[in-house]
Amino acid sequence: MKRVVLEIDLSVYPLEIVLRACHTLSAQCCVFASVAGEGTVTIELECDQLDDPAGALRDLHARAAIAAETSAICESFAAEAFGDDEEDTQQSGPIRIVR
Repeated sequence: MKRVVLEIDLSVYPLEIVLRACHTLSAQCCVFASVAGEGTVTIELECDQLDDPAGALRDLHARAAIAAETSAICESFAAEAFGDDEEDTQQSGPIRIVR
C-alpha cells in the first residue's frame, strides 16, 4: 500500500476545498486529516494506486474559483428564466425570453 503525506497551506487552499478533496479521495484511499500548525493541515493518504495525489485539490480549487467568478451570471440567468413577471415576454439586452 502506498502512503503519501501532503502538507497544505490554508492561505493557498481554503479548508472547505481541502475537506472536499479529502472526501473525493476517500473513494479510492484511506484519508487521515490533522491540523499541523496554525494555517496548515496535513493529509495522509494510504491507497494501492494514486497517480496525482494533489490533483483533486487543484481541481476543486479551480472549480471553486470558476463558480465564484460566474455565480452572478448564473443567478441572472436563473432570475430571468424563473422570474415572476406577469408579462408574456421579457426583454433584457440581446436575450428575449418568450413564455
